Amino acid sequence: MGQVVGNSLVGNSGFDNQAFIYSGGTTQSIGLNGIPYAINDSGEVVGGTTGGGIFPKLAFPYGAAFLYSNGTTTIINNNLEDNYIAYGINNLGQAVGIFGSPSRAFLYDNGIITNLGTLPGDNYSSALDINDLGQVVGSSGLTGVDDGRAFLYSSSTGLQNLGKLSPTDLFSIAEGINNLGQVVGSSGTYNDLKPFLYSDNTLYNLNDLIAPGSDAGFTLTIASAINNNGQIVGRGAVNGEFHAFLLTPVSSVSVAEPSSGFPILSFGAGVILFAALKRKTHSSSAVIQQRS
Repeated sequence: MGQVVGNSLVGNSGFDNQAFIYSGGTTQSIGLNGIPYAINDSGEVVGGTTGGGIFPKLAFPYGAAFLYSNGTTTIINNNLEDNYIAYGINNLGQAVGIFGSPSRAFLYDNGIITNLGTLPGDNYSSALDINDLGQVVGSSGLTGVDDGRAFLYSSSTGLQNLGKLSPTDLFSIAEGINNLGQVVGSSGTYNDLKPFLYSDNTLYNLNDLIAPGSDAGFTLTIASAINNNGQIVGRGAVNGEFHAFLLTPVSSVSVAEPSSGFPILSFGAGVILFAALKRKTHSSSAVIQQRS
């Protein structure tokens, strides 16, 4: 739809964040102090506010999750004694985020907020994205410091631990999910982050799927979102400098499935290879595009 949400800082206090929507060359204020985190295809926006603007009674540290829809902004949590932030929204108006301390993942649906809980043995969780099937992704951990585990939630299965790319990784976090149930995120340590793609019950390191000689020195570190066409955005490093990237699938080629579990194909420079995502005899390639 070409719409963008963000916030503009007013003054030097660091707390007066004016939330806005940008569309068609025009920036429109939502009318509150806060940070919008997501927008759906209908232009509905969710985020977090610490008061001010149209919600003068809210005051830090008691923030609230907001929903902007059809020109009206409302607070979606009835309990104002805990901090709430909404991080994701789907095209059905369902939203996800965190609340409380220690934080818990929540799902908002038609006026009802559901605590999604944690993985077994954990004390905190956060929900970051939701697809149109109501599947939710995020992380769950014991302390919330360097120990989170990526999860996938559905109403039928509850929270499912997606694991980590390596046993030596300290944490993993799932940040995006599409309507095919494909999940992207990161796994590792703060000094050694690796992006992952979860599909068909398998966790892949995106860096391992780069065709030899086609990476142009690009090391992928974070995968943030994936759309229904399989395009992935995130961050990586080129010659020690961080840049945003866009991975775009460009072809599908029929091949025999090798014993390694996914086909390695030879394409031209600048191409990333994906594993077979839906049918075992096919694989997709994607162009990597740098965004400064």
